Amino acid sequence: MRPFCLVALAAALPLWPQTRTYSPQPPTAEDPELRREAVRLMERAWHVSTPLRWLPHEQRLHIKAIAPSAGGPSEGDFRSLRASDSQKRFETEYGDYHFVHVAADNTQAELGSSGLAPPIVERARKLTPVFRAQFDSTDIIRAIRDATIDGHPARCIDFTTVAGEEIQQNQVCVDAARGMLLSLRQDNVTLLQSQFFEYSGALFPGHFVRLVDGAEEFEIDQRVIPMTDFPAGTFEFPPAATTHTVHTCKQFIRSTAIDTPQPPIGPGPGVVDVVLRGLIDGEGHVLNLSVLESTRPDLNRTALDLVAKWTYQPARCDGNTAWWMSTFRVQFKGY
Repeated sequence: MRPFCLVALAAALPLWPQTRTYSPQPPTAEDPELRREAVRLMERAWHVSTPLRWLPHEQRLHIKAIAPSAGGPSEGDFRSLRASDSQKRFETEYGDYHFVHVAADNTQAELGSSGLAPPIVERARKLTPVFRAQFDSTDIIRAIRDATIDGHPARCIDFTTVAGEEIQQNQVCVDAARGMLLSLRQDNVTLLQSQFFEYSGALFPGHFVRLVDGAEEFEIDQRVIPMTDFPAGTFEFPPAATTHTVHTCKQFIRSTAIDTPQPPIGPGPGVVDVVLRGLIDGEGHVLNLSVLESTRPDLNRTALDLVAKWTYQPARCDGNTAWWMSTFRVQFKGY
């Protein structure tokens, strides 16, 4: 299944690090009528969560980590004010991280903490304003069942995802009456969406919960408010901010891998993904790595050390090498 978020700020795919199993057994056939109904339900969920048009708006996210790392912050806020594609302001406050980003036409201003935002903030932004998904050729529909979620009738689709020898037993549920996506379980990771509200003809969730192995990892409270006018000074550059001109590439070629080895295969049946983020510089080296997603903290250091040695053909903007922010997936097979 392809997970998507509907993003007014920047296109991105949410990341799902998982513990999976793999098996030499071939997948069984599915019922074509069952698949057609499953696809119809997902297309309806896509439709009801798509705005008629993006209005000038304010988005507020309150992010709460259920089990933060020792000494780490437990909650924080992200705020977005957007008048148009070329006029916007982002504010992030999470623990010791404070950052303001203002964009006006081709000039941007930044003020506050250096470095990348905390991973939990990046994950929250990728999941919001609404999370959606589509079936693809790796998914086999097993059953569609009636259920009740938060007191509302729902329809839940059980499906198996097969990628080579890897197998996941998954489920996605939609609201039976209104159609929006309520939950998605991909192996040991579950996302819940609830408290829906209307924005420009679409239904957006006011509350998200992400669980790993049945335990809550973090939750998000969201508001998206249409704006007809913004307070004076909203899109002015802060006096002490660093400004730079944004060059729009007429021709952009993203980085491509040269040498990206994965860890040796272990003796067990599981597959564990650790997702990192960092920068690929103009020479193809990976810098500023941090863990974005992981269900096995004991494997994080191995993943960081491995990816730090990976090499890439650098990205190019109008023929010149360019730095490129990217995510890196390390797959531990047999763990």
